[in-house]
Amino acid sequence: MLRPFWFANITYGFLANTGFLWAGDSVPRWADVRSGTFQDVVFAQMNRAFTELRRLTEQVDAFDVGLPVNRDLSANSFVQGLTRVAKGDLESAEPFLRRELAYQTRDLEDRRAFITKYRRKGSKPWQRDMEILAARERARDNNLLLIDRVRARDRGGAADLLRGRERLYVQAWKAERHWISSPFPLEVDEGC
Repeated sequence: MLRPFWFANITYGFLANTGFLWAGDSVPRWADVRSGTFQDVVFAQMNRAFTELRRLTEQVDAFDVGLPVNRDLSANSFVQGLTRVAKGDLESAEPFLRRELAYQTRDLEDRRAFITKYRRKGSKPWQRDMEILAARERARDNNLLLIDRVRARDRGGAADLLRGRERLYVQAWKAERHWISSPFPLEVDEGC
């Protein structure tokens, strides 16, 4: 049994990860490879993705890809803030980035409290949780740096931060040899 899917995600997020945002059907259906309809199921999913992707004619068109996902990202401060920065709308990005910072701060406090209360220092779970905590602290620090660039309206500095995050994301996916760094819309508009 296989569950065919495709997904879309930004590659310039604060955490370099290899997670997925499910796309296509709200809950991808299982398909039996022995079934006579398996090929049709796979090709239908592929066609939905390729139909959307074929309309891209320039690199910056990808910022408006309308790939459906099973959760609404429109209210996600993280995605909204970063996408606005990437598009060059620094003024409207700041409130979203600050909301994300407030969430990150609460999340770090909660994680520290959990580790202190439920993890024995030096144990494997403690080590794993400390690694996660360190990664989330780096993400918060990156957000703080980005907020500073946004407040200063430093478009080149913001683009450099996003490009660095994108590089880490591509490395996490082990896709460096396939990656072609393309300009963010804010770089195209301003010639950063």
